Amino acid sequence: MEHYPQALEDFNCAIELNPKLDWAIALRGETYRLMEHYPQALEDFNCAIELDPKHAWAIANRGETYLMLKLYNEALVDLNRAIDLYRFTLKLMHLDKLGKLGKLGKLGEKEKSFAWLIS
Repeated sequence: MEHYPQALEDFNCAIELNPKLDWAIALRGETYRLMEHYPQALEDFNCAIELDPKHAWAIANRGETYLMLKLYNEALVDLNRAIDLYRFTLKLMHLDKLGKLGKLGKLGEKEKSFAWLIS
């Protein structure tokens, strides 16, 4: 079901209460993108990314919007940047898991080879 007008209304209310909610601005941008209102989508994605330059989801969706507009160079830059940010996040999550396992004394042989990363 496509309830885009209601979604926009809800996001507008959230953003009015706190104009620095990058996630709400990015989600409003995604709503605009789904409605094929690409200029508004880009405006919101740009704003969300300005608030949080490492907001990989907003960057990826801005890249998707660029693709829809056939702005392939801009899309490639954003999509590659989003991939790099997601990789970094996954590495951090893995290191956090290794740290927790190490503290519990539950590192397997495979994980022990990476233990130096968390010491």
